[in-house]
Amino acid sequence: MAAFESITTRKSWYAGEALSAYTGVQYGTDGRFAKADGTRPFAGIVQYGCDAAGEMVTVVDGMFPTTASGAVTAGALITVDATVPGKFKVAVEGTTVYGVAMTAAAAGETFTLAMLPVTFAIATAPAG
Repeated sequence: MAAFESITTRKSWYAGEALSAYTGVQYGTDGRFAKADGTRPFAGIVQYGCDAAGEMVTVVDGMFPTTASGAVTAGALITVDATVPGKFKVAVEGTTVYGVAMTAAAAGETFTLAMLPVTFAIATAPAG
């Protein structure tokens, strides 16, 4: 199944770096959008890219295509990939969930991510 979109909100603001379409972004330390790596509040996915820092970029919420850093199955809980900022992977125990994969993808392919309005952490199993 191909990736699709169902946008609920859009926001436009300045980019802190060059950003391509389908990149997950967070609010950077300078108040501009930066590639999401899980260290700052999640902002959404870039709808239209930009070539350099200081340019305007449009970021969306809802269901939107994004890029997988590894294999993703439909229905999987998804987190940002701290080792490949701006891309997403399947969440595991101890990670923050940003959405649910609506379609499947291989590494480097796009899939539709249903972004959650509130993130949550997958708790680790209690010891003992």
